[in-house]
Amino acid sequence: MNDSGAGRAVNGEPRRAHSAHDLAFVLPDLRLGGAQRVACQLLDEWSRRGIHVCLITLSATDSDFFTAHPFSRVALGMQQPSNSTAAALVNTVRRVRHLRRAIRQADAPRALSFIAGTNILTLLATRGLPLRVVVSERNDPARQRIGRVWELLRRRCYRWADVVTANSVGAMDALHAHVPAARLVLIPNSVTPRAPTDPALRRPVFLAVGRLSHQKSFDILLQAFAKTRARCPGWRLTIVGDGEESASLRDLATTLGVGDLVTWTGLVAEPDTYYREAGIFVLSSRHEGMPNALLEAMAAGMPVVVTDALSEATDLVSQPGSGRVTKTNDPVALAEAMCELAANSELRARMGAAAAAAIGDRSVSSVLARWNDVLGLDVPPQ
Repeated sequence: MNDSGAGRAVNGEPRRAHSAHDLAFVLPDLRLGGAQRVACQLLDEWSRRGIHVCLITLSATDSDFFTAHPFSRVALGMQQPSNSTAAALVNTVRRVRHLRRAIRQADAPRALSFIAGTNILTLLATRGLPLRVVVSERNDPARQRIGRVWELLRRRCYRWADVVTANSVGAMDALHAHVPAARLVLIPNSVTPRAPTDPALRRPVFLAVGRLSHQKSFDILLQAFAKTRARCPGWRLTIVGDGEESASLRDLATTLGVGDLVTWTGLVAEPDTYYREAGIFVLSSRHEGMPNALLEAMAAGMPVVVTDALSEATDLVSQPGSGRVTKTNDPVALAEAMCELAANSELRARMGAAAAAAIGDRSVSSVLARWNDVLGLDVPPQ
């Protein structure tokens, strides 16, 4: 394999001239999700800069939603569910063994992993290997439930990483309990700046974007939306996404009497049109890291209503005046905030402008530079 990356530095040392790749990047899959979207952005940027990345996914390729452009791809096809504790243990050992083999065959001086479970497997698989290992927590460990055994493994294994990154202050605070501060690095999600939309052109639509899962709390959102009907006549709700709770959520909307006022788009790779046209963005999650959908909505100049599941709600939403923050799992409070914004077009315009300004410098290039730094990648400028 032609190695155009020979001679790049790894932690100040020349990289091995025979290395086939600059980086082994481990993901659970390329399904639609915030972590996968960030990963694909990084893969595309590294590819454009001549960085050889071997993408290793635990899933097979038939689950892919995103299209990535790594230098090479290894799909292990090992995400089958386990029907017993014994089977789970056997499957975990098999995944670690196969992942270790794939990482060794990638012949890269560094490895990067996203998402808690995959991070743990990667740290187990790379134990004792002579390479730099960086893992990235994509949620809030203080609120996310991954099971007692996996939580114990996270606390133990994360200490083995050369660097642990997080994309929110809340996640950083939670990780401080079992990761040395010197090895913790905050790297925010990137967001592409968007041209502002004239607030007068926005439609009376509440917008929510995300996987239809328990974490995202769309059941609470539907209950809140049902409570807005009398005070917010003419407003509709659009939900962009799909997931395991799709059928039950549709049934709930019908039961609440708002089935005809909710638009379900299903999977949408690039929801920019919805960010440009809708009036208010709503994040109803039970727990979050730093959701891409919120950043994209704010970058598009949307006023937002978020729950306090977002650890940076005060800094990103309350203080700059870009929206309202409500309690988690409280449909009454959520409805109140939604109605307040829906009833005041001038307030929405001010909040939308503040939202776009609050994003700050989260450009792809600035965030990529942080990743290059923690990985020890010497990336040629473009």
